[in-house]
Amino acid sequence: MKSLKKTVVAITLLLSVVVSNAQIKNAQIETVKIFGNCAMCETTMEKAGSLKKIANIDWNIDTKVATLTYDTKKTNQDEILKRIALAGYDSEKFLAPDAVYSKLAECCQYDRVAKVAVKKDRKGQEPKTEMVGMKMSNDPSLSIKQETNQLKAIFDNYFLLKDALVKTDGESAVASSKELLTAITAVKMETLKMDVHLTWMKVFKDLTADAKNISEI
Repeated sequence: MKSLKKTVVAITLLLSVVVSNAQIKNAQIETVKIFGNCAMCETTMEKAGSLKKIANIDWNIDTKVATLTYDTKKTNQDEILKRIALAGYDSEKFLAPDAVYSKLAECCQYDRVAKVAVKKDRKGQEPKTEMVGMKMSNDPSLSIKQETNQLKAIFDNYFLLKDALVKTDGESAVASSKELLTAITAVKMETLKMDVHLTWMKVFKDLTADAKNISEI
């Protein structure tokens, strides 16, 4: 089933986003416009901006908006955006060096509108900056735990359904699909973080349709 394969990919992506955010302590989540054109741009800027257990970048190719999730005690928005600028991509705050931009693949050379250039320091590293305009959430770790708990029923029932289908266990598949539908309707989308919300919207329609079809067998 083609739609089921698409759902497998999307649910895996959703799980990876939730897990990634949960691994970042003192998490602050913000959105910012970063200019780019294609999937190659997305891969490059996400690799440049992300740091294991410190910062995670999720760029939307359609809206050109990136969701930044980072540890406020170890980095800040400016440092992340400077790393991305030094990889060739302008944001609302920083302009990539002309020499770096000119080396981007033709498909990645977007229209430039930003005005503040970023330069490397003498050691070839991006300079540190003071935290500017940072919005601190009251308890980000609690928010991530609530988000993970809310989606846990989705993941649990999805994998039970997947296992039942692999084993061609029709009775278990129907039961798991009904539980999955219940879990889907219980999700409060307004409480999800931006990156998780966007990923959830990608998987929601196909996941609901597949679960409903199986439950009616």
